[in-house]
Amino acid sequence: MKCEVHKYIITFIIILNWACVKAGPVILERGKEQCAHCSMSIVDMRFHAQALTTKGRRFYFDSIECYYDFKRNKHIVIDRSWFSNYVLPSEMIDESQAIVIRSSKIRSPMGGGLAAFKSKKESEGFLLDQKK
Repeated sequence: MKCEVHKYIITFIIILNWACVKAGPVILERGKEQCAHCSMSIVDMRFHAQALTTKGRRFYFDSIECYYDFKRNKHIVIDRSWFSNYVLPSEMIDESQAIVIRSSKIRSPMGGGLAAFKSKKESEGFLLDQKK
C-alpha cells in the first residue's frame, strides 16, 4: 500500500514538472549560455537559435548554422525551434515562420552568413541595403 502511494506521488511530481516547462523561447542574457553544438559563448544575439525537444530539453545555439549542424547530426527529436530576429534580436521567431537568408555581408559567429528575419519584406530590405 505504501509503495503504491509513493508511485502516485512520483507520477504526480513528474507530470507537474513536465507541465511547468515553458513551451516558448527563453530570452537569454548575453554571454551566460554556451552553444550546444560548438560550445562558444552566445554573445551576438542577432544569430541566436533555440530548440526544445519533445522531452522538454532546451538547447541554445550561437548561430543558425550551429543549430542546423546539431539538428542534422544528433538523433534528437526537436519539437519546436526559434531564431533571433536579425533586425530586433530580443524577438524570437518560430523556425517555421522565419525567413533565413545567406549573405557574404553577414558576419555570423560561425562564418556561414545566415540570419533570420520576421518577414520577406525585412529580409529584402536588408539585402537592398547591402547592395548600396
